[in-house]
Amino acid sequence: MEFPQTTLDIDTLYSQDYEGQSVLLHGYLDKRDDMGKELSFARLYDHTMGRTIQLLSNSQSNTLPQLKKISRGSPVVVQGTVKRRVTKTAEEERNDYLEIALESIQPLNEFPREIVLFGKNIIHPPKHRHLQLRSDKELRDALRFRAQARNVCRETLEQLKPAFVE
Repeated sequence: MEFPQTTLDIDTLYSQDYEGQSVLLHGYLDKRDDMGKELSFARLYDHTMGRTIQLLSNSQSNTLPQLKKISRGSPVVVQGTVKRRVTKTAEEERNDYLEIALESIQPLNEFPREIVLFGKNIIHPPKHRHLQLRSDKELRDALRFRAQARNVCRETLEQLKPAFVE
């Protein structure tokens, strides 16, 4: 299987003007909303699970059947054209104003359909902690905060005289 290199990440996409350009992104496929037989929207999470972008697929792009076959949570490579999307709120206009009109989508490996990743009150066993991290934003945020706090404490302790030794 070919694993194509990304051209950029979602944060870079929002920080510079890429509108109208073709891009290649890696990420995790999130919820898909089908609008009839000829139009579908989905969200793509980046590798940090911290940022998303909307994907647009229609019958003219020939990506619709492939998108519908890929299960939620699967890692994918998407290629498409960056477009400005219609936003409903001022917050969306600031943070979520772009979408990718799909030209191709390739699953890197298929997420098993029998594993329920998203939903209320889903508890994963300890051996599947990686699934919990992918599906629970509060847990991801708490772990990021803990890592940042640890880094601040370590830097402060290392500046002490005599130096802190673990």
